[in-house]
Amino acid sequence: MALADVYRIDGRTAIITGASRGIGRSTARVFGQAGGNVVLAARDAQQLEGLQAEIEAQGGCALAVPTDVGKDEDLQRLVARAKEVFGGVDVLVNNAAAPAWETAAPTHELKPEVYAFTVDMNLRSPFLLCQLAIRQMLDQGHGGAIVNVTSIAGWMGIQNLGVYSASKAALMRWSEAMALEVGPYGIRVNCVGPGFTQTDETRKTWEDPGALEHLRRSIPLRRPGQPEDIAHAVLFMVSDAANFITGQTLYVDGGWAPLRPAMGYRLT
Repeated sequence: MALADVYRIDGRTAIITGASRGIGRSTARVFGQAGGNVVLAARDAQQLEGLQAEIEAQGGCALAVPTDVGKDEDLQRLVARAKEVFGGVDVLVNNAAAPAWETAAPTHELKPEVYAFTVDMNLRSPFLLCQLAIRQMLDQGHGGAIVNVTSIAGWMGIQNLGVYSASKAALMRWSEAMALEVGPYGIRVNCVGPGFTQTDETRKTWEDPGALEHLRRSIPLRRPGQPEDIAHAVLFMVSDAANFITGQTLYVDGGWAPLRPAMGYRLT
């Protein structure tokens, strides 16, 4: 196999949640360029349809499936549509998550409903979709790859993000357990942990010149991440280039997390 070919996913069907914007949208574009059949899942049907048209215009193959990952029936329908249109599921990227910034609060002020929402989005929904995808992959009998998008917040506690950090850490540990369980069937389960990434969700920070400069000084590579940085790492993890990697977390953070700096960084 040519070196460039190990990064291609030609003919493989990949479900990506949270595909309408940010990291999910960039991952969908990259997967389309790499030859995958990309199943786009998010709540915004109009954005998904636009992304599908964009991928197809570039020669890729995509299917928009409006999905609320908080609804069990939507997750079941998502996997069923992938099977109906493309014959199965080879890759799953659990990218949809609770918005860290909108749910940020110190522990003593955290509302129970925000706690429940964050755990449901960051842990329960990925678990259910992993379960459905694994069952489909087992039926197909030729392995597969799962990437759960976590966060550096799952590696280190971040002020005002207690429940977000805890749920992402739990997803990492669960991914390790899944990797042990399904490895004998040729199914790989890994995580990609983004650092600060410039998306619509983080706009409040990177549009603030003072906050952006503080971030730049805190990150060894002296810049925030871009969605494409994360997308390329996710592609690597599902491609044949990583076919002997499972149960791991790849941090894509410009060197930020290992420092665990006392930098006074706050979300609120």
